[in-house]
Amino acid sequence: MTLKAALRDGAQDLIGAGAGLWPLSILTRRYFGRRIPIIFYHAVWRSGDPRLKLFGGVETGSFERDLARLARMFDFAPLDEVLSAPAARGKSKVAITFDDGFDLIAGGAIDVLRGFGVRATVFVNDDSWRYKRLLWQHAFGVISAMRGEASFLRAFNEIQRQQRLGARIEAFAQFIDATKAWPVGAFETAADEIWASCEMPPMAEFLSQHRPYLDHAGLAHWRRLGHDVGFHGKSHLWSKALGVAEIVEQYEAPARALKDLFGLDRIAFAYPFGDRLPPEQERALAATGVFSCLLGTDRLSRRGESPFAVDRVEADFGLVRHFFGRMLLRSLRRQDATPV
Repeated sequence: MTLKAALRDGAQDLIGAGAGLWPLSILTRRYFGRRIPIIFYHAVWRSGDPRLKLFGGVETGSFERDLARLARMFDFAPLDEVLSAPAARGKSKVAITFDDGFDLIAGGAIDVLRGFGVRATVFVNDDSWRYKRLLWQHAFGVISAMRGEASFLRAFNEIQRQQRLGARIEAFAQFIDATKAWPVGAFETAADEIWASCEMPPMAEFLSQHRPYLDHAGLAHWRRLGHDVGFHGKSHLWSKALGVAEIVEQYEAPARALKDLFGLDRIAFAYPFGDRLPPEQERALAATGVFSCLLGTDRLSRRGESPFAVDRVEADFGLVRHFFGRMLLRSLRRQDATPV
């Protein structure tokens, strides 16, 4: 880590830790009162669950502490309500969401949510909730966890070389950026070949053993408990790589089918990786009427923005730093579109 990055992280931690303390709490309430606070996590697992190592995420204890901190400064509300809420002078409303459709019931998140009276939204992928396969990025994480980073890198770089997909990478964390240049049709084939070359168990066997995702029964139970279901794409591909026909295949058609299956009047959409479509294609997707909103990542949107242009903030790697500290520091430095 560079000195600049260390200083930035330290400043974010300091500001985030003091966000609820006077006098910074005055600025905090003012800042969030003018924004649309939406937070997203991925997986939540109980301590000792082997899926935490395989898929990442946060432990239930950490998640509970996050919600306790949020409850001191916000009122929890469903996503649709947060999107339409007016600017707040006192407590703002905050929405809790989850990406990738992990099993929030067996993992333990559902119990924490119940304790705080939170009505959350889980964004699911067609391939995962139907248990067709591991999402490709999860498959890569599992390989690294089970076979080691070096084995994954050898397989990943060899398949990239054979299929002329991109430049060699030197660390596991680099695979996300490397795949931005992959053509749409390469993901499943490359993932399957990398999986096989690392002598992983059959995919169906692995899925049956670990059950990482909410399935049809799990989603139905999730809804009966008062929570909402959103859509996150068929296969979790980069949006900017999609053509018109592929947008229909990856976004529109499976979302319509999901709405019909569960009798949903509205369904929110969260872009995989927060990777928004180009503006013209995004306007066309919004105009289809399939989705109630199109959510990106990495900022908090201002009140009054279109629901088809709103973003969220990830909290997997630390609520204090990334939600409170990072957002407030951006605003104080006038890097935010709307200063405090």
